[in-house]
Amino acid sequence: MMKTLFGAAVMGLMMVLSVPQLEAGVVFDESFDGELPFGAASAPVIWLGPGTNLVRGNTGWADFLELPDYDAFRVGVLAGDELVAASLTVTRTVGTLTSLEWEFTAPSFHVGVGVPSSGAILGGILPLGAGAYSFDSPGMGGEGDVPAFADYEFSFDVRAVPGDIPEPSTLIIWSLLASLGMGLGWWRRRKRAA
Repeated sequence: MMKTLFGAAVMGLMMVLSVPQLEAGVVFDESFDGELPFGAASAPVIWLGPGTNLVRGNTGWADFLELPDYDAFRVGVLAGDELVAASLTVTRTVGTLTSLEWEFTAPSFHVGVGVPSSGAILGGILPLGAGAYSFDSPGMGGEGDVPAFADYEFSFDVRAVPGDIPEPSTLIIWSLLASLGMGLGWWRRRKRAA
């Protein structure tokens, strides 16, 4: 009997440990995760998790005879979450790049910053619910010298929409208690039958 209860307890613990944990935020870094494309239509969707999420990249141009390195991306907010804050930090790395601009779509919003700069963005349209939102290729301004590049970091804060959906840990606890109750009931019936 005790072996059976011990086996059930071990099995329950294994079930708890095998449940995937929600990731607290996402970091997309262009230098590790791959070059971002020119237009939002071909841009990857970076699905944001609860917490602070970062999108990092480098943009600019190397030569007037070549196209600039424009970066576009889309961020996705999952059902049950909302985007509550966003900020952008830009740091000049080479040359005299003086400004960067992105077109944010759905809803339409212009994000333009000087280089260097840091601050909140999208303040007039937040919070945003579930969906995919585009940051289309930036416009650039400079002093006319090349090469001219800047590093940027978008920060997106996502939180779960308040509601009556139980947390995964609550579901696990109630499931374990129910399993324990069923196991004890089965054990008592088996003991009475013997």
